[in-house]
Amino acid sequence: MSHEQGRRVVALVSGSHFVNHAYMVLLAPLVGVLAARFDVGIAAIGLAIGVPQAGGAPLATSVRLRLG
Repeated sequence: MSHEQGRRVVALVSGSHFVNHAYMVLLAPLVGVLAARFDVGIAAIGLAIGVPQAGGAPLATSVRLRLG
């Protein structure tokens, strides 16, 4: 991998990481509104948000281990 390709990869990963954090920060204030709108508890909304987040961690770890 060339130096330029490495920089591009780091920029893409950093950008996606930023978007993920921004998504979580912007979604947090909406939890109460979403729970009321869909007539479910806050715990159900938390699970709907948390399960995909938790599921991504093992995938990310396995990718990191494979790429070294």
